[in-house]
Amino acid sequence: MVLPDLNQANHKEVSDKEKKFWLRWIGVCEEKKLESVVSHFWPTAQGRFFVEFTRQILEGQQIISDLELPKSSSFRERLDSIALYRNSDADVPAKWLYVFLFDKVTVCWRLAVTTASDALLVCRLDAQFLDVDIARFLALHGIPFCTLLTELLMPHSILYPDVELFLPQRPAGYHFTKLDYEAYLQCRS
Repeated sequence: MVLPDLNQANHKEVSDKEKKFWLRWIGVCEEKKLESVVSHFWPTAQGRFFVEFTRQILEGQQIISDLELPKSSSFRERLDSIALYRNSDADVPAKWLYVFLFDKVTVCWRLAVTTASDALLVCRLDAQFLDVDIARFLALHGIPFCTLLTELLMPHSILYPDVELFLPQRPAGYHFTKLDYEAYLQCRS
């Protein structure tokens, strides 16, 4: 969430009853311990906005419209394209992967980042950036990312038939020919 312009907001002052409720709501039972810190928070525009915003959530009201991002923005499209997957690769230290399932792709792989903040960074990049441009940007800025092939594109492993190895036996006095040598080369390889 990005705060709206609080200078234009006109939120009412927070009452003592609301202060006690919000402190309990966020898990602070004894307000005396935090009184010096919290007393500076309530009169601010952020404090009044916090109370109003959470009140709207608790009452199931429509949230203030200027927090909504337009549906046509590239930020929103990229945000909607993120799929969260549990990481199973031991070489990648992250527990989760944020995989971008872009509609417009130029390569056969998918881009994935390891943290939510990196995923939001990708969402905020220039709308003209394609998947390759995003990967280049991440690499140039030292941001860890993965490229993932879809299962359908991965080749199936080749099944090799079991080969029985045996030592050929020849009778005494046998004369080796060129065919024997070629058979030897084939067995060796």
